[in-house]
Amino acid sequence: MKRTTAIFGAVTAVVGIVATFFLPLKLDEEGREFIKKHEAFSATAYRDQGGVWTIGYGFTYYPDGSPVTQGDSMTRSEANYYFDRLVREYEYAVHDAVEVSLSQSQYNALVSFCYNVGIEAFNNSSVLRHVNTDPLSDKVKNSFFRCVYVKVRISKGLVYRRRKEVELYFSNPMIFDEGQPVVSYFKPDASSS
Repeated sequence: MKRTTAIFGAVTAVVGIVATFFLPLKLDEEGREFIKKHEAFSATAYRDQGGVWTIGYGFTYYPDGSPVTQGDSMTRSEANYYFDRLVREYEYAVHDAVEVSLSQSQYNALVSFCYNVGIEAFNNSSVLRHVNTDPLSDKVKNSFFRCVYVKVRISKGLVYRRRKEVELYFSNPMIFDEGQPVVSYFKPDASSS
């Protein structure tokens, strides 16, 4: 009986460790609310600072790929539904591009950044490059602030958002205990798939 209990306990511990290292992070409720707050809900289509038709929580297109156009409207309930569907693209993009362990707050901040600048811009950003090189360096912080321009002008709204993303990113950074991450975001390489 004691041996069975000990084996069960060991198996449970191993499963917990494996789950921690192999299950990717997901945007949590704090991350979801962070993005919604900074995008701000709009029930009617409007032109954003860059002149692009936008609706809901910063949507420039619908889940079916069709663009937002002048005169479009939606309810908050529809916007929440679309947000849940569209934000997954940005979660996947961050998952695919980040090669290091992240805390939940770092992941949330990167998904917010990706959601705001777009997947292509995120994949080519100095933010991503510095995160993958040294996720706790000041270069990461400074890189967020390179993305505050609309056309050629600095946007006060984007400066504020980047400041909040940096605060979120560094609010609960990855902590290491004896060289191992306490919370992990693991990205298996293609050969292990």
